[in-house]
Amino acid sequence: MSEDTFELSFNDSSLGEQSFYKRHVGGHTFADPIRRELKNPAVQVARKAWEDRTVSEYIGVMGMHYFHGLLVDVNAPMDVQELALLCVLQEQQHCRRFRGIASHLGSSGQLAVPIDELSIQRTDEPLNVQIAKYVFGTLFCGEQIALDLLKWSINQVPESPYRTAMREILKDEVLHTQMGTDLLTQMRDASASWCDYPGDDWVRQFLGEYIEHMLSRNIVDAEEVACFDDPAQSAQLLELGIPNTLAFKEQYLVSVENLKSKTDRFLN
Repeated sequence: MSEDTFELSFNDSSLGEQSFYKRHVGGHTFADPIRRELKNPAVQVARKAWEDRTVSEYIGVMGMHYFHGLLVDVNAPMDVQELALLCVLQEQQHCRRFRGIASHLGSSGQLAVPIDELSIQRTDEPLNVQIAKYVFGTLFCGEQIALDLLKWSINQVPESPYRTAMREILKDEVLHTQMGTDLLTQMRDASASWCDYPGDDWVRQFLGEYIEHMLSRNIVDAEEVACFDDPAQSAQLLELGIPNTLAFKEQYLVSVENLKSKTDRFLN
């Protein structure tokens, strides 16, 4: 663990095993009919990838929690607040589902989370601007990229329990993306808005800053790249739900670039 990360425990308590609570939590037991050799390099790389996906979903939990808090503060419409809470639950369920897969591949559940992503801090900006940043930056843009990459990844890997796990969260990602467009549309319509829209020029400027940030991110794992150079290990990674790393980066860059046309269509 580096100085830039903080270790969190992604494990369950005993409550979920009790019949009274099983009706409310769980239901995502992962089963792989093939026994995997945990010391196999491809399995170790896949475990790290599923751990990273777990952390990414947990960051989503914290983001949606932050968003719901803002909605409560401005007394947003009840249905909008409820949708935000639903998104918190869905992100939590995704996190737990992916943690289960990582555990199956040998993960301890003790994962390092980037400190700068552990929480979203409130600012001194007006609440409507903070809400607009989340709706546009996370839902309209970020969830669109996530949806694009999820669809692409599902099409790149063979049928397996790992592919099924990705496919099962697809409808939730569609909801999150659609919420971004619909909430921004509602904010832009002054007659129907419950939150002041900061303006089209603000959206265009924020988009430029967002794209610059997304293009600066390093999403390539060197060990994954090395594994895909070996045909046998590459085949195993695909079986374990991990698409080719460099092809994934190419799709990521396409998805980021496509945000420009999506935003243009929205504004026009």
